[in-house]
Parts: sequence; C-alpha cells; structure tokens
Amino acid sequence: MFGERVLISIGKMKIKYFFETASTKAILSTLILVIPLVLSIMTEISIIYQITLITTAAIINLSFVYFAYRRPKLKINDMLNVMALSLWSKEHNHFRVNVMLYNPRKKTLSVKYLSASMMGAVDRKFCIKCNQGCAGEAFRTKGIIVVDLNKRPHKDYHIKPKDVWAEMKSILSIPIFEDEDHTKVKGVLNIDSDLIVTEAKFFDTNVIKVATIYSDWISEMI
Repeated sequence: MFGERVLISIGKMKIKYFFETASTKAILSTLILVIPLVLSIMTEISIIYQITLITTAAIINLSFVYFAYRRPKLKINDMLNVMALSLWSKEHNHFRVNVMLYNPRKKTLSVKYLSASMMGAVDRKFCIKCNQGCAGEAFRTKGIIVVDLNKRPHKDYHIKPKDVWAEMKSILSIPIFEDEDHTKVKGVLNIDSDLIVTEAKFFDTNVIKVATIYSDWISEMI
C-alpha cells in the first residue's frame, strides 16, 4: 500500500509537470487555435479573422513561455511538499525537505529550494563547505547518508548547532547526480526531522527508494 500510494503521487506530479511546461502549453494552445484557422481557410472566412487567430495564438504561446520560466523554483518547492506528504502522510509536519546545490567556484553547498516547513527557519539559507554536514558527506562520497544526531552530533560534522534547526534529531541526505552514470554530483536532497531515526524511517528501503526517485526527478528539473 505504501509503495502504491507514493507511486500514484509521483505519477500525478509528473502529469501535472508535463502539462505545466511551456512547450506543452504552447503546443496545446497552437492546436486549439490552428484548428479553427484551418476551418476558416476551408470556408473562406475573411483574412482579418485569420490574422486575428494567428496573433492570438502567438500572444498566448509567448505568455505560457514567459510565466513558465518566471516561476521555476515554485515547482520544485511544491514537489518537496508533496514528497513529505506522500512519504509520511499525517506526520509530514515533523519533516523538512530542501535541495542544496553545488557552487564549483566557491566549493560550497547552499539551500536553493525548500519545503514550506522550512520557511522562516534559521537555516533556510544554509550554506556550507563540501567538508561539512551530512549533505557534504553525501556530496563527497556520492552515497546516501543517514545521521542519528543522538549518536553523532552536529559538531562531528563541523556544524555549529546555533546555525541549524534546534529540534533536529535525524537527517537523510541523497546526492543529486548530473549524469545517468552517477559520476558527477550537482547537489543534495536533504530531509531532516525532529523524530529519531527509527521513527523517521530513514533506514526504511521504501523511503530511500522513493526519495531517490525524487532526487532523480529534481535533477531533470534543475
């Protein structure tokens, strides 16, 4: 049931994303307006009407492209919210999700996208070096990292407790790869919680599998 629920949520998000892309909207709007245009030619409707249809199609298509590229971050942020809800259902408020992207010039990882649960948090604009934190370890090792903060505190990862969410007890970090061969990491998907590791189910294979699917999907959207 868990896997089916998550797969349905992912499927809905993919369909929604497909129909929200600029190219899809442009194609659909063009088809809607080209059909009456063709009919107008066949029925010898006036040239003014034909020009009006073509102009309208152009304006609508340009609007779709403009607004689609004006709000790319909202799509990923919304997806992070759906991810927490689909994985943890009623307990989703105990989880925060963010995406940190790598800056090759500064050699840092910084939060670029975040779930609603991180809004206003002290670490909503968190930036670390690649040798810091759970995210840094996932970035360097190119592997999935789970941290139990009761056993390994922030200082073990060169993080000052005052710089992060005080209630944090567990973390799951998954590298976001730039290529299909998983050789180059361009960011990290982080999930943290005020629940202990066992309650957060960060070692659960289903949770890790689904979170990895989301990281792959995010990689295509960035």
